[in-house]
Amino acid sequence: MYDHLITVLDKHLPNATRETGEKDGYRTVTVKQKGGLFSRNNELKISYRERITPGYKLNQTSCLLEENLAGMLDFVSSIPATDTQVKELFEDKIVTINSEMLFSAPKKYSSEAIAVLKDLLKKGEPFVFAQPGKFFRKSETQHFLNHELQLILDIRGNTGIEDLAVNIDEHYFKEEPKVSAAARKRKLDSEAILVPKGIKINMHLPAISEAVKLRSQWEVIDRIYALLVVSSKGSDVSEEQLLEMVKRYEITHFSDAEQAMMAEESLSDQQKDNARWRYESLFMLMWAAGLVDMLPYPSVTAPSEQIIKRVLGVSREQLGKQVEIRPVNEILDMVDLVYRMNWACMEARVKHRNPTGNLNASVVYERHYALNWLISYEDAEWDHVSTDT
Repeated sequence: MYDHLITVLDKHLPNATRETGEKDGYRTVTVKQKGGLFSRNNELKISYRERITPGYKLNQTSCLLEENLAGMLDFVSSIPATDTQVKELFEDKIVTINSEMLFSAPKKYSSEAIAVLKDLLKKGEPFVFAQPGKFFRKSETQHFLNHELQLILDIRGNTGIEDLAVNIDEHYFKEEPKVSAAARKRKLDSEAILVPKGIKINMHLPAISEAVKLRSQWEVIDRIYALLVVSSKGSDVSEEQLLEMVKRYEITHFSDAEQAMMAEESLSDQQKDNARWRYESLFMLMWAAGLVDMLPYPSVTAPSEQIIKRVLGVSREQLGKQVEIRPVNEILDMVDLVYRMNWACMEARVKHRNPTGNLNASVVYERHYALNWLISYEDAEWDHVSTDT
């Protein structure tokens, strides 16, 4: 995009002198032309920066542009828009932006400066954050314009368009592994479940690869037991009862983080909350192990008493005989569905809203976490499982 900027400047200001430099993370261009460009030798200044790693999500907090975009997203989310659909589309567009230009021209724009700006707006369907003035007159307040200089939104919530394109360059998806027709159908089936429930979907999310490796039966059983102990400690079960549980059911497969937590004499309120939420991961694994026939809609929390009775009501040997890991296709159906639910929850969190479809974001997160461990996503062990969307 920076090269395009230089090309546009050469096109419209071939006789101007140009100074380039770097300042505060920006690449700067200052254009000067006596008598022809601006009156009184005023300068056209353009500052350019881009993401550290181009993409269509906000992921890197270390990237200054992404931090700025996140702040802009918060700002736009707070505007009480008259057209919420356009506002939501604009929020979606903000997170796809990969570069930024600060355009500083004299108070009275010359025809050359206007030509430069309009030419820059022809590439990539960008948007403009404008101050009201003689050139930007779509609103009396700060406002956002599309690439055709039509009003997207002003800070009073007014809009001048009915739709807004949100396009993502296809090359961001080229490196994703090829997926089968079954995986693509699974994606469509998940979306068909989510839409009637009012859950927002992202058409650009890829299909889930079928190249997974399920954990073994006893790995799942050991994880179920470990999660039950952790959840119980978060629920203030006594140390004596926990030790008896560990001894009776031969529970030894705790993760490093779980061992550290179990060694603490007392937990903070936050630690207790985190531990109790593991009932949701546990319930998800119980479903995968065939110990639960159906999962409730993830707007309600798991039935902890039912979980305890089901797991501890039989011996370790008996539980092993009862566990039968579901078929991989059935598990992948659930992975794909929960993956898209978690995206909807994450998207809502970024925009400081409640998740659509009355989803409980914590329930969905724990289910996603457990499923990604189950399918050995990125070969990560329990403490390091990723739930990226």
